[in-house]
Amino acid sequence: MSAGRADGSAAGGVWSSRVAAVAALAAVWALLRPYAGIVHDARIYIGRALADLSPRTVGLDYAFLHDGQSRFSLFPRIAEGLVSALGPGPAAELLSGVGLVLWVAAAAFLFSRFFKGSALWGALVCLAVLPAGYGGYDVLSWAEALATPRVFAEAASLAALGFLFDGRRLAAAALFVLALVLHPLVAGPVAAAGVAVLAMTDRRWWLLFPLGLAAGLGAALAGLPVAERLLRTPDPQWLAVLELRSPYLFPARWPPAAWALMICQATTLALAWREASEPLRRLIVAAAAVAVAGVATAALAPSLLVVQVQPWRAAWLGSALAAGLFALCAAGLWRRGPAGRAAVAVLAAAWIGHASLAMAAFASGLALILALVPRAQSLPPWALRLAWPYLFVVGGGMGAVEVWHLLRSSAGLPVDAWLSAPAAASTLIVRAALVALAVRVTLAAPTAPARRLLTAAAAVAAVAAGLAWDARPAFVRMSDSAAQVPPLAQTLTGGEVLWLGDLGSSWLVTGAPEWWSLRQGAGGLFDRDLALEWRRRFDVLVAAHLVRRDVDFAAVGSLDGQPAVQASGLRQVCASPGGPAWIVAPIERLEPAALAETVSVWRPAARDIVAAPTGGRLTQVSGYAIFSCARLALKPAAIPAR
Repeated sequence: MSAGRADGSAAGGVWSSRVAAVAALAAVWALLRPYAGIVHDARIYIGRALADLSPRTVGLDYAFLHDGQSRFSLFPRIAEGLVSALGPGPAAELLSGVGLVLWVAAAAFLFSRFFKGSALWGALVCLAVLPAGYGGYDVLSWAEALATPRVFAEAASLAALGFLFDGRRLAAAALFVLALVLHPLVAGPVAAAGVAVLAMTDRRWWLLFPLGLAAGLGAALAGLPVAERLLRTPDPQWLAVLELRSPYLFPARWPPAAWALMICQATTLALAWREASEPLRRLIVAAAAVAVAGVATAALAPSLLVVQVQPWRAAWLGSALAAGLFALCAAGLWRRGPAGRAAVAVLAAAWIGHASLAMAAFASGLALILALVPRAQSLPPWALRLAWPYLFVVGGGMGAVEVWHLLRSSAGLPVDAWLSAPAAASTLIVRAALVALAVRVTLAAPTAPARRLLTAAAAVAAVAAGLAWDARPAFVRMSDSAAQVPPLAQTLTGGEVLWLGDLGSSWLVTGAPEWWSLRQGAGGLFDRDLALEWRRRFDVLVAAHLVRRDVDFAAVGSLDGQPAVQASGLRQVCASPGGPAWIVAPIERLEPAALAETVSVWRPAARDIVAAPTGGRLTQVSGYAIFSCARLALKPAAIPAR
């Protein structure tokens, strides 16, 4: 009897530990990957679905009429079906949630091929906590809580690698095919890494790389569709638009800071390689090789096809591996003595300071010296202990900067705006504590009392984080939910709408095609006519003094800090060839003379939050002024006073 009770108690302890781990992971991921709504690239895919469902309204948006990328993915058809059945807002939230769950499950499956127990837990926590960016300008990241095909293709690719290490090649091939039809630019490099892993045990697999290159060159020389782009470059006009709108496409143009995080990731992979098993070492080498090859190809051979395929995206797999292996790397260094522990401190400082190339390079280089140079073990104890004050200074300084930016930009805003701010949901202190906990449990599993405490805390945190996962600001939530019956559809009848300050989803509230937005320029990579028309309209806005010419699209990702709106500028845009039918602008951006020209003012119940015209600081928009270009054309321009 007692033996049976002991067995039951042990089984119960294992079960409770697993529940605690799952609940803790759910809480961490929900906290650090909050749902922001139909924003960023989700606008492209949800907008594509709306355009297909509403061909006479949103479907007339010139970015959707000249869409050169959707046909390469199965995802738009899936999104269209869900948007038709559920509506844009619920469909986007469902896709985002399911995609994130699948990503975490796929990552857990892959890492479980190499780790068990607390080491696996530590890896999954580090994946949630550490920076997920890759490539220049920190534009893209993996495991996004967004309604895009990237997160699904990443999940399928990671699961495929897991099956590959299990020796189940047919299942791996099927998942790679699924990933490729969802997002070939994301899945292609991982499939190449999978081939490299196989080639390390069977050299015949290496033949696929020269054969693939020869086939591509042959198709290009034969002038086959798409392949022929490999041997030509974008013409100067097209290239100028791509460099203006999307400089992250060209690694040769990346700013120095863009390489800082990559240095931290490369250092972590190099140090984790020493602690890894042989199969994991093969994966690390394959991911690093594919990343280097992809970035180098994009930088050194920027043909039209190379620019469109964006091989630098291959860095995402190495980026994810580096984050997931940080706990293994830190635990291994910790066991190697004082020099190794000092290396942990400076490596952590490198990740914290990854916004600065100098800081990241210095700390990463010092970590490598402390970890790999034998003489570092003989350094005086006081010298090794200096690594810890350095970590605290860097962490404290970066934390203070983060809090200062939050206070400066959000002062005076309502509580819901503060809670939806990214810094409020994922502070540096929270991230640092979670990484430290992940490293601690990787070193040694917690005791029974600690497990019980963690189980209770994880359950509470999981419920709280689940309730807080939907972190959409009030205006975004309203826009998403109102998209099926856009509130301005009856007012803005006929023609395109220029919504000043919007990044490209105004059709959620207007039900009308956009005249110009930041989003529309993204598709210019695959369609020259779209790129040139986007640039022409941008120049119209610049000439009318409604948008700054020097706006850095890649760096700010928005139209923050734009000039005040003048009536003369509105008339100039309306009178331009193919001008908009309507213009909508925040009241806070209008000069008094322009406000007098409005046909109506829309004051939504949920106020929007945008950057003030002077830039940087956030402000609430009290309402939106609506201008009719037909009415503006009937009034002569005011004669400036002398």
